[in-house]
Amino acid sequence: MSIYFDDGQNKLLHGNALDCLQELPDNSVRCCVTSPPYWRQISYGMAGEIGREGAYAYMAKLTRVFSEMLRVLTANGTLWLNVGDKYIHGEVANIPHRLAEMLRHDGWRWISTIVWNKSNPMPESIKTRPTKSHEYIFLMAKQRDHFYNYADAKEPSGEWYSTKFDTPGRRKGKTGRLAASGFGATRGIGTHHPPGVRNTRNWRDVWVSSTAMSKLEHFAPFPLMIPERAIIAGSEPEDLVLDPFVGSGTTAVACLKHNRRFVGIDINETYLQMTLDRIGSFQHVAS
Repeated sequence: MSIYFDDGQNKLLHGNALDCLQELPDNSVRCCVTSPPYWRQISYGMAGEIGREGAYAYMAKLTRVFSEMLRVLTANGTLWLNVGDKYIHGEVANIPHRLAEMLRHDGWRWISTIVWNKSNPMPESIKTRPTKSHEYIFLMAKQRDHFYNYADAKEPSGEWYSTKFDTPGRRKGKTGRLAASGFGATRGIGTHHPPGVRNTRNWRDVWVSSTAMSKLEHFAPFPLMIPERAIIAGSEPEDLVLDPFVGSGTTAVACLKHNRRFVGIDINETYLQMTLDRIGSFQHVAS
């Protein structure tokens, strides 16, 4: 492991993810946000890279990496893990859920499965199934009592809420009267909103976003929205966020944007420089 960049608040580390994690102290990171190299989809041309081995070996290597991540996280810390899947001989390999089960067996608590619904999926010529247009993001925690910033993890509730309710927690009936029973009452729609706060709701577990369109020489940058949401929900200002597969630096940019500190790790020095360039560009624009 070598330090590629260190400004006293943020760091970029050059080396194998597992080796670098083993150098980090216990309970030092509040939140981990990452997207490891996808299994057998792209080779980055680096000795020791993850993703070119067999399926089980791939998942076993990642389990070792995230076992070390479990040690590094604070007691109430969380992991937000984006994992891609692959079709083998026309069948789904099911890598994401198989990996998630291995992580749970290794000590992680599997809190939520989020679907990233891609609004601009890659076109496919396949004629035997629907075009693939989603990926998974797993929210994992070190313990049941984990940190989740519910106050800021909100989205607009939409027109349905405003047209059905004019008093928090009470639903309009067909005649316009407020109903004490029915969908709104039995399902708790609006019942937890204090007076005057009824235009937002908790994030749903389907996140709609286009894939990242970038001139960067990185094969699979995920959209800024994903690490933004993860760090908003999984950390507080000045907290330390870690991405052990930092790639083109999207997580690092999201951290700077939302006043978090970051540690990024990558085996490829080219991507660390790419991250450093993006950091510099963001700071220049922000200033």
